[in-house]
Amino acid sequence: MTWPLAAHPARALASDFGDPLFNTWVMGWVAEHLTRALAGHFSSLTALWDANIFYPEPNALAYSDHLFTETVQILPIYWATGNLLLCYNVALLLSFALSAFGAFLLLRELTGSRVAALTAGVFFAFNEYRLTLEISHLQTLSIHWLPFALLGWHRYIAKGSRASLAWGAAALVALNLSAGFHALYCAPFVAAFVVADLIWNGKARLPRVRIDLVVAAAVTLVFTLPFAMPYVAMGRRLGFARPLEEVIRFSATLDQYRAALPGFSVPLMLAIVAGGFAFVRRDIRWPVVALAVALVLAFWLSLGPVARGADHAVGLPGLYRVFYDYVPGFRGVRAAARFAMLFFFFLASLAGVGVALIESRARRIAQIVAVVGCGIFLWQTRPAPFPVNRPWPFVSAGLAPVPAYLSPTLQVPLIYRWASQLGPGAVLVEFPFGDNAYELRYMFFASTRGWRMLGGYSGIFPPSYLATHAIVHTAAWPDDTGDRIARWLQQHGAREAGRFDAARAFVLPPR
Repeated sequence: MTWPLAAHPARALASDFGDPLFNTWVMGWVAEHLTRALAGHFSSLTALWDANIFYPEPNALAYSDHLFTETVQILPIYWATGNLLLCYNVALLLSFALSAFGAFLLLRELTGSRVAALTAGVFFAFNEYRLTLEISHLQTLSIHWLPFALLGWHRYIAKGSRASLAWGAAALVALNLSAGFHALYCAPFVAAFVVADLIWNGKARLPRVRIDLVVAAAVTLVFTLPFAMPYVAMGRRLGFARPLEEVIRFSATLDQYRAALPGFSVPLMLAIVAGGFAFVRRDIRWPVVALAVALVLAFWLSLGPVARGADHAVGLPGLYRVFYDYVPGFRGVRAAARFAMLFFFFLASLAGVGVALIESRARRIAQIVAVVGCGIFLWQTRPAPFPVNRPWPFVSAGLAPVPAYLSPTLQVPLIYRWASQLGPGAVLVEFPFGDNAYELRYMFFASTRGWRMLGGYSGIFPPSYLATHAIVHTAAWPDDTGDRIARWLQQHGAREAGRFDAARAFVLPPR
């Protein structure tokens, strides 16, 4: 499903040179500081949040997701190769493998059917939403810790295994530290799952169970809060909140679901089968109803504060608006559409239950349904072809294509070899300035090499700036704009330090 990425994972990048390239910078920054901390330099953990972008702004890592869990997963590869492209691609491929495996383990535990579990794993890992709309966002794809967390909590409730509760809590921490919005979006569903499981297993009134669950929840909170507080501090300092109009713009619409319907028609039909069985079998009615309610709520929340169809509001009230208005943290995130990840998780789970119920009546038919259903599903959702190394599509007007020497590779361009020799107080400003296609490449080469930047990439814009050196990429324009910028810098006291490829380096006058 992701071919040809596996053919050259060390020199290509899944999807485009936009958010994936930004995430390589995040992973490089976090990996470097974790490496130093493991070597005994514990001050690196404090410096972790003061990232080398938007200088001199503090806490700049909190301007986006920190990808802590994703970085921990690839640390051995980073130590062995230093190749951030390879690290990113391994983390991305792991998100598919672990999503499928986690859903498989959870549904096998809940239904006792391997065929049903396999079907749910395929539906969850390879749905169209992951492979198209979110393929550029590793943090969204990393929802794979959710089924592992639910499995651990369920095994504790059903069997009393405290070891299962421990690794269920650990998986929930891993989920929370994969992306802040996972902690916000998944928490209500995890809590509801635990309560429903307690009622289903008749253990809601047991004091020992209550104490264990409260302790596990407290431990999860203790490990999550240190990664949440920098975002709280950033929001308070900048008075930051996502405008309601922005959240609406990044919400799903009824038209988008209608257009995607062919891609999830197979799991939807199997989910309907599960619903049909629930009408005639009381023993499975409760879990089927619970999954169906969760499915509807995830769908409803993904529509955002105002449910829309064909670019206009429909009569359905926006459930997300309640969270935006009253739940702390929701004003800091904007992509309500990402609740669709939960929608597809519950849909895959419900479809798996449907296969298990068919198997309870006719095993061979269930196997045929699973194989044919998964085959049709994968054929419908397969990327044609899987996107690799696509250029950033939003280059500013008047700029030329990005020069070849700025291609993200292990080969460090000559201009950045010069930058690597600057002292620890150096802060670079690069021109073109503020264009994301260029800023992302500047960040890629700065991720593990020490210098700080005036620019950066984020949906949050800082109020202060400071730089000591400048780089002008003259080939970034089809005319002489780059040379005119260089002359302007010199007229204001800058001293040219050298020319490398199509880039000119300058030392700026003292502040």
